[in-house]
Amino acid sequence: MNIAIVGGGNAAVTILNHFSLFDSHQVIGIADLNADAPGVIRAQELEIDTTDDMMVLVRHPKTEIVFELTGNEKVQSIIK
Repeated sequence: MNIAIVGGGNAAVTILNHFSLFDSHQVIGIADLNADAPGVIRAQELEIDTTDDMMVLVRHPKTEIVFELTGNEKVQSIIK
């Protein structure tokens, strides 16, 4: 299962750490406007792609599940 994460806060770090333990579930990327967000930094440490453009990640052909962690209604609307 290929997972995309939108939002780079501490919740993203938890999700990245969790899914890094599994071969069957792979985080393919994380999107956040803040390049020094904790989740972005952790993703870079794990050699996972990062972007500041959530649509690139959400529309990625490998994306099967999107974890939207921002809580922002506009972001949720765009993803839908």
